[in-house]
Amino acid sequence: MAYTIEDELQAQAKLAQIYQTLDRRGRLRLADRLGYRRGSEENRLRQVRRIVSSKVEPGKYVGLNSYFYDYVATSDAPEPLVVRSNPWKGVIPPITIKGKVQILSRVMYVSEVNGTYLPFAANRNSTRGTDGENIRALMEDYNDQIKNMLGEYQRNENGETVTIEAIALTDKGAREVVEAYRNAGKNVKDPVVNVEEVIKMRADGKSYYGISLVSTKAKYAKTGKRLDSRPTATYDRRIPKQRRDDIIRYANRAYAQYSRPGGKLA
Repeated sequence: MAYTIEDELQAQAKLAQIYQTLDRRGRLRLADRLGYRRGSEENRLRQVRRIVSSKVEPGKYVGLNSYFYDYVATSDAPEPLVVRSNPWKGVIPPITIKGKVQILSRVMYVSEVNGTYLPFAANRNSTRGTDGENIRALMEDYNDQIKNMLGEYQRNENGETVTIEAIALTDKGAREVVEAYRNAGKNVKDPVVNVEEVIKMRADGKSYYGISLVSTKAKYAKTGKRLDSRPTATYDRRIPKQRRDDIIRYANRAYAQYSRPGGKLA
């Protein structure tokens, strides 16, 4: 399987969360598994820290999907969706920020109005005024926003009151939510699944739904044109090329195990 730069960045984010749950002995075992076996213990740990520590600079962003559950759902949502209202797993990402940042996301809602199910996609961002230099404050604010939207919610566009039964935060979450409703006999579809732009994004290995930590300060070209934000590749160190695929596979497997019920990241 050919992994993209986004796959690599997500793998580093997963390893960062795993690293934070481990004591020194566990971190040394992780270093050994990742191929860092030479030198002193301090040197081996430093090598691991370099691939799990990142920074967000002006004009950059970093994905936060792995720090959140794929969806949240109320007890009215069909099985096998897990009932939970807090999307944030409670882990602070090991990210250094330069300047101020904000959380931006695109999510999918499943609303119910008089027995009719209406899925829709929308942007959901951290609240203006939240301390943009405090990652914990941003994570908590975003968590509370999603949590408070579950249940009865009044749409700003027309003032209509709807019941939000589920919110998908990632592409994987959208697939799981749609499948659960369909299996329950509810006519729910991903509202963007047939949009040409989205089809192309997913064909290129990019996600449509997801959460990012984005610098509020843009970068500009010499002509004065504002440049689009780009994914940060500024982890202190990229995954070594010769072990890249193996490490990405390991990160995905290990993260799934740590995220199971009873696991350290559950």
